[in-house]
Amino acid sequence: MVQTIPPDRRIRLTEELMILLLGVKDTPIPSRFHLQKELFILTTIKPKLKDVIIFDIYQQGVYSQEVTYSLYNMLYYKDAVRVDNDGKIYLTTHGKEAFESIKQEYKDSSEFKYLLKIMKMIRVMYDKLTKEEFALLLYTRYPETAKVSTIIDNINTNKKEIIEALRKKGYITEERYKELLATNINC
Repeated sequence: MVQTIPPDRRIRLTEELMILLLGVKDTPIPSRFHLQKELFILTTIKPKLKDVIIFDIYQQGVYSQEVTYSLYNMLYYKDAVRVDNDGKIYLTTHGKEAFESIKQEYKDSSEFKYLLKIMKMIRVMYDKLTKEEFALLLYTRYPETAKVSTIIDNINTNKKEIIEALRKKGYITEERYKELLATNINC
């Protein structure tokens, strides 16, 4: 028998994961695209979280309706998150307090400490990428996520420039650079 998480618990956990992801680094997440994809990556590293945040394949790769809804309509942590006019996502003062409260609640859990380390690693690695760079890396690692992509043509058109930018930023090795150039990114 498959055990499922009740919807209200999933909503609360989704909000907490968003707050934690935002709180592990003292800078905003660059966009909703980044938030969605960074949470997706988190679920691939911590598969238990796939029962919390459900992702579907959508126009720009993976997408969770619950994440978007929670971003604008938090039920348990009202006013914890703000999206500015540039699309950057911040923790508010209330959100920073919620982050500290959640950390305090799980402070003795080694699994929680590991989760925070993973989140920090994800933020450090992916926040600096453009949407196209991030998408290219995701689409080549998880090709199924590009099935209905509306940005795949732009990525394919500018593939060499995107891959060169990734190499210059130090995100890929020379060997991976050559592999990506030879890879056909299809949806």
